Amino acid sequence: MELIWKVKRKKMEKRSKGKAIIGIAIAVIMLASLMAIVPTGTAKVDTSSYLTDRNGYMVNPGFVVIEITDGDTDAIKIGQELIFSNAKDGDTILIQGIPDTNTDGEAFSASTFVTETVTNVSGTGRTKIVEGIYLDTSSMARTGTYTLTCDALNQYLLVSEPAIPLDLKVGSDVVSSIAAGTPLRIDCPIYLDPNDCVDLKIVDPAGRKIEKWTVDTKTQYFDDINVSQLIEYGSTDTAKQIDTTGWILGTYSFSVVTAEENAKGLGMSSISKSLEVLKGEVDIDVDKTDFADFADFAELQPVTVTVTGIYGHLVTVEATAGRDYVEFEEGLDDFVDTFDREYSNVTDPVTDEPKERCYGFNVTIKEDGKMKFSVIFHNTSAYTLQAMDLDTGDEDTVDVNVS
Repeated sequence: MELIWKVKRKKMEKRSKGKAIIGIAIAVIMLASLMAIVPTGTAKVDTSSYLTDRNGYMVNPGFVVIEITDGDTDAIKIGQELIFSNAKDGDTILIQGIPDTNTDGEAFSASTFVTETVTNVSGTGRTKIVEGIYLDTSSMARTGTYTLTCDALNQYLLVSEPAIPLDLKVGSDVVSSIAAGTPLRIDCPIYLDPNDCVDLKIVDPAGRKIEKWTVDTKTQYFDDINVSQLIEYGSTDTAKQIDTTGWILGTYSFSVVTAEENAKGLGMSSISKSLEVLKGEVDIDVDKTDFADFADFAELQPVTVTVTGIYGHLVTVEATAGRDYVEFEEGLDDFVDTFDREYSNVTDPVTDEPKERCYGFNVTIKEDGKMKFSVIFHNTSAYTLQAMDLDTGDEDTVDVNVS
């Protein structure tokens, strides 16, 4: 894929990532000069002036531009690339941890002077050039506050660890499976800039990467988007969530990957999450169709019945053949969520007393699109279980032979 915008690096091959040990004399002088400085505000960080258009989204350049300002503080993330725009060619930037804090003993230096050209700024076709001393923060390991000095300028850097937590949700619940057609939330409380460029990497069961998905006239993009769009996919408004209509059945993988050249130099990925996409219509099945009867009715083997359907749809589940000998076990699996239950009145063959058995009920399909129920068949016979989606009229049956 051809990128709309690229950072043209002229001297970046000279980047120095190694940790430099600062001399004791320099450290003492620097510490003395900064003892009275307290972080009181934010220094002059300018990335918004270098935004560019990528795939229709405004995204950051591959670096953070910082103008060193006496007494101020800049917040950065480990892995970002920094350009100190008011540092001159020949200057050296010294960065030190603060004694008795998490950064105690850490020391870095930077002296590589770079020139960066950004084209198509803000989608206008204009070009901007930034020059300064370059620092790749990927060599930093400890979070916290550092002192920074360059010539006569002194300020602080507040360093944090970037993170991309990822959950797949329907409503407020984390899910590992859904029925095709269910709106999917990408819950990613991301700690990145809204204009950082990321890929929402979705790989379908056939191993193909889904870069965009169109339903009717609406197209959703997953490749080369910004964090703002990613956050929108996590909205509680289902119209903004990912439309899974028409997705093939099987297991998908999801991850979020930054595009380093448009994410302030930050290259990282979230943990991959899996999602099973089930039939986008009602389905009923049992764990097996043939099993042996037992001599004692009390010892009949329970069977798990699985009903899948679309989240929020109302489904009727019932035995349509042999219902007098069918019993959905109360208190097990998802039975607690059922309502409008139907019971048969039979005579217990052991106690010869009247007994009620639940042979059917209504249930609203949960977020993961899959519900389980335990059922016992009290006689050797052929049975039919049916599930009907009352919202769509779809139905499915399964035949069970007890011998």
